[in-house]
Amino acid sequence: MIQTSLEFSRIDGKNVHFFLIEPEYPIEFEFNSVNETKLHYPWRNGVDSPYIAQLEQNLKKVRKKTPATLLFMERGTSPHPDFQHVSIENLAYTIGIPFRYIDLPTDLMETQFLSLKRQLDYIQKLESKRSSFQNKEGYEVEVRNLDALILDARDSLKKDHSELVGNKRPLWIMFQIIEILRQWDSKEISCILIISKIMHKAILKIANQLELQTDQYCLYRDVIESVDVSNFTNAIENKDLIQYSLKKEKKKQDKKYLLYMVDTDPIATPYDITMAYDAGYDAVIHFEDVKPEETTGLIQDLVFSRRNNKYTTLFLNGRHENVFFEVLDRVKKSMFGPFKVSTVIDPRGACSGAGAAVALIEDLVYTRRLGKIENKSVVVFGGTGPFGHLIATLLYKDGCDVCIVETWNQRDKKFLKEFLDYTKKTYNVRLTGALAFDEESKLHLAQNADVIISTAAPGIQILDKNIMQQIPKGKLAIDTNMVIPAGIEGISEDMDGQEIYPGIFAIGALTIGALKYKVEMKMLKDAKNAKSGFFDLYYAVKAAKRILNLPEKKKRLDERLK
Repeated sequence: MIQTSLEFSRIDGKNVHFFLIEPEYPIEFEFNSVNETKLHYPWRNGVDSPYIAQLEQNLKKVRKKTPATLLFMERGTSPHPDFQHVSIENLAYTIGIPFRYIDLPTDLMETQFLSLKRQLDYIQKLESKRSSFQNKEGYEVEVRNLDALILDARDSLKKDHSELVGNKRPLWIMFQIIEILRQWDSKEISCILIISKIMHKAILKIANQLELQTDQYCLYRDVIESVDVSNFTNAIENKDLIQYSLKKEKKKQDKKYLLYMVDTDPIATPYDITMAYDAGYDAVIHFEDVKPEETTGLIQDLVFSRRNNKYTTLFLNGRHENVFFEVLDRVKKSMFGPFKVSTVIDPRGACSGAGAAVALIEDLVYTRRLGKIENKSVVVFGGTGPFGHLIATLLYKDGCDVCIVETWNQRDKKFLKEFLDYTKKTYNVRLTGALAFDEESKLHLAQNADVIISTAAPGIQILDKNIMQQIPKGKLAIDTNMVIPAGIEGISEDMDGQEIYPGIFAIGALTIGALKYKVEMKMLKDAKNAKSGFFDLYYAVKAAKRILNLPEKKKRLDERLK
């Protein structure tokens, strides 16, 4: 009994890598050649075939990577394997790969071809009748009617043949393969199908619907020597003019890359939205004023909407840390098992900006021959803000002794202690703190530091020229303020290591911003190309150091609290 309907389902619990390979010559599948053996191609000995040699290399690579490798080959309509089939079957046996011919079931093929043959016979009868009327007078109407019937019958035959070759046959071939793979005793399987190129598109479509990892290899024949009338005889004698190569085809991307921006602020920043589009995302969808209690449902709808979340990225944004980190915590708890997406964590650019600033500081330490970054004494004025304490966190983990300096006289020791306890709990760092509301306190802290950083609010000057002129040589001064006046007097936005006072070298906000842009762009692109993972503060600083070609430390100093 012929099965006329097929039910497909994904192969759960198995990771299948599907390889589609074009044979050396197309495999015949014509309904008017059933039970006939036709060899239209110049078969060569399989031993010395360049195609077989290329195929052998590819099969061995796959077999080495995945021991459970199966090889299928389109059978076609010939009742007996031709030399191409035999060569490949022998190759599979030699390498040790299970081999099987695959095609429409014989009874279904015969039934389908019988129907097509009847249509062809009908067309031939119509054409014969037309020929008998064509040269006779008085049969013009009959000839026109026969022309219409022939055209309709040919269209019907073409449609039915296309349906068989382009739809039914690929479905049956894939159905048989999937059932074999489902029963195969291995979780990691490489499945190779050698089939004519005309079938590739339909087979790949089915494989993609089943969410199989796919690769397509096509055969290219290149004439390696110019041949014309003058050298034709010599060119074709005793040498191969054709170079064969099996090349992996580039995949066409059907799914769209989506970035979902979850922002705890009332209005999403256009800066990050623009960057996401420039990073190659097809669409950026932003949710604003997101509350912690709304997070779980939002994220689960996001990760459940696609079975393959490779094309989905999440961007967490927001200015207020207490709300942001509660949202972040719920985001992490909402993703599990296969329901995970790549997540960029860069609230208002703080992570990418902090990573850029720390990389520039380390680079300036080396270029100015001020020793190593480890054990440097650092003061961060205005460091209780999000940008300042992230810079402080990274420098601490680089081995520095870091002091957070509160310069706003509305703060007190209680606030500073609570803030330092918060950073210890959140980032696993032990920073020291100081209050500095007057010039004498600021000068004392700056004089005893190797690295002086101002991350105060825009337009607030922390250290003026009078203070800076009293600071000894061998210091670095960094200002993150883009608004006049500068947080540290004498530093312009575009400074990149220049000497602003004797022995004091500066980095300005524009220089940090230029690197910050590159870091965020890399975070967005890397997240786009990854299946999951968190692209956070520590990813940002590593990216910034790679951009500046700084040597990576073998081990971070996260153990300093122990």
